[in-house]
Parts: sequence; structure tokens; C-alpha cells
Amino acid sequence: MMSARKEGTIGSIFATSFKGELPARFAQLKKDISPSDPSVMHDAWQRLERAFQEEAPIIKSMGSKIIPQVNFKDIVDGNFPSDMKEEIKKRGCVVIRGVVSEDVANSYKQQVLDYIAAHPGEIPGFPDNDPQVWELYWSKAQVEARSNPNFLQATTALNRLWYAEEDSKVDLETNLTYCDRLRIRKPGDESFKLREHLDGGSVERWEDDNYRKCFSEILAGEWEKHDSYNVTHRLDAKMQLYDAPGGCEMFRTFQGWLSLSNAKSGCGSIRFCPLVKETTSAIIMRPLLQDLLETPSLGGAYPGTQIDIDPVLLPQITDICVPVPDIHP
Repeated sequence: MMSARKEGTIGSIFATSFKGELPARFAQLKKDISPSDPSVMHDAWQRLERAFQEEAPIIKSMGSKIIPQVNFKDIVDGNFPSDMKEEIKKRGCVVIRGVVSEDVANSYKQQVLDYIAAHPGEIPGFPDNDPQVWELYWSKAQVEARSNPNFLQATTALNRLWYAEEDSKVDLETNLTYCDRLRIRKPGDESFKLREHLDGGSVERWEDDNYRKCFSEILAGEWEKHDSYNVTHRLDAKMQLYDAPGGCEMFRTFQGWLSLSNAKSGCGSIRFCPLVKETTSAIIMRPLLQDLLETPSLGGAYPGTQIDIDPVLLPQITDICVPVPDIHP
């Protein structure tokens, strides 16, 4: 019989909620999964640093413009324009404009505001004293938005950027409804600020056998061969070994949101590191370099949290993060 997971808010998965060091067994795990020849990882890291150095000037000069942008009307039969697919996959992010009309978006927003106002004190949120992220999942507006035909068309296009090896038990043509919480950020708010992080599991990326297979080329020192869009081993990966409140065990091809308001670039909106292969490789490899290999440390990964991207350990990532372009309803 499964026990109910402890309730929590989005604050439950912040890395800052973990106290103490990782158990010593993680030091042995790292030795077990590292190449027997230390020079393999050392040489791979040097190649990776050169790749970051080559891309960094381009990203910094373009800023938010580096993030691909697509008009919904250009998504035909659930497919992105052919000339955009590889760029979206390289950057790991995309802005899709015009998924719903401004009138529809405003209607969704007002419905949500009315629902919250009608249930004072009944809906948990974070921070406690002035909620910006509400533990609200199944309001009428949220259900309508997730089932909007245009929304389904857009997410189908995202799903089709992935692939699976033959005989894998996955259907990338069928959308499943994923319910997520709701964020209403107040202008100028300073109480809910996240630095760079990674969702979808934490220490599980190294600890779980199936999850680790997703990064086998990286762990072998051949990060250039890694394909972030191969779903095969993610199907049986355990992304939650520690039953964390606020965590997610569902595989998501992409993580995103439907904007219901205007948000200026760099004014509190999300930031991305637009190099998905290199970023993934750096996160997986960094704890296996010689300065950390003998320690339990997995960089910014801790049980039951997201992965915190430490700017001291991974400046290659934090130095080239850019804000999402201006967003509209």
C-alpha cells in the first residue's frame, strides 16, 4: 500500500531546503560510474569548456534574441517549421506566440483571480505571507487552457522533437494532461526569486540505474554523442527516489507555461542557458572531476530537491543565461 506524499509547496523543492552534506556512499557511487582512466573525463571537460567558449560570445551578443520564437500559425499539422527544429533542439527552449487570443488569455486570468478571491485562506501558496505561486491545479480556467486545441497542437509539436528507440513503450503523438501549479507574480516582487536550477529529479540522475543511462555517453567522456531528445531510458527512470513534497515523477518533454499577461524581458521572467547538450554535460560531469571525485558532493544536487546550478562550480552555465524575450497574453 502506498502512503500519501507529504504536502508541500514549490518552496519544498528548493535546494536551500536541504540541510547537511550528502552521505558518504555518493563518493563511492561517483567512483563506480566514472571512467577508470581519469584523463578521459579531464580531456572531455576541456573539450566541453572550449565549446562553451565558442558559443558564449554569440549568446551574450544576441541576448534574448538567441531564444527561438515561432508564431503558432506557422505550426502546421502539429509540426514546427523544418528550418526551426534543429535550432529549438540546440537551444532547448522556444517561445510560441499567439497560441490563444488575448481575449481568451484575459478570460482565463480573470477566472483564476475570481476563484482565488472566492476561497480566501483555503489555497496554500508560496511565500506564506504573500503568495506568488498557488497550489492550484484544477480550476476551470486551468482545465480549459490545457485542453484548448491550439495548446494541444503546440505541445504536440514539442513532443515530436523527441524520439525513442524501436520497441520503446511510449506514444509521443498523444498528449497527457499534466497539472501544474499557478504563478501570479506581482510587479517588482523580490520575495520569490530563483537562481539557476534544474527540475525533473536531482541526485537520481547519477544514482538511479535507468536515469543514469540517459547520460551514458557523457559519463564515458563522449559528451558530443549525447542526444538530449532520446526518450528511451527516461521511460523507466526513477526521478523521485526520496518522495519529496512538491516533486514530480512524470516525464515532461518540455516544461513551460501559458502566459496570461505582459512580462518584460529581464523584469522577473524566467532565464535560460540556451545550450542544452553542453549544459546537461557540464552538470553531469562536474562532480566527477578530480577536485570533487573523492567527495560525496554532486555539485548542487541534493536528495528531494531540484539541482541548484552553483555559479562557483559551473560559471560556464550561469555566465551565459539570458532572460526570455518579452512575453504577452
